Amino acid sequence: MVFKGLRMKLHQFSEWVKKQKWVWAKTYAKFAPHYYVVKNKENLLEQAAFLDASKFIKNKGYKGKFYNREYKYYKFSGWKYWTTGPPSGEITVINREKIKLPRSTRVWEFG
Repeated sequence: MVFKGLRMKLHQFSEWVKKQKWVWAKTYAKFAPHYYVVKNKENLLEQAAFLDASKFIKNKGYKGKFYNREYKYYKFSGWKYWTTGPPSGEITVINREKIKLPRSTRVWEFG
């Protein structure tokens, strides 16, 4: 799924998200539970789609902090997405975490 240099659209981002094999981040499970995908180093088409998805998050996202680091976050379909990588600036990982609603806004069902 390559978008030929065009900006990725929301429906294309949605397709990309669905096709990924999200991995549970075991080492962060207790203090920052989330999933991630790593850029495929062998498949050029998948690399291009990964790059398009990371640019989508960067262009459509909002600034937020996690401890003392600033990231660009993008909320979509009950998940929050952000990118990470080495200090060189190359994006190598796209992360996501389930958005938790504050207790006061949750809808409770009683049987």
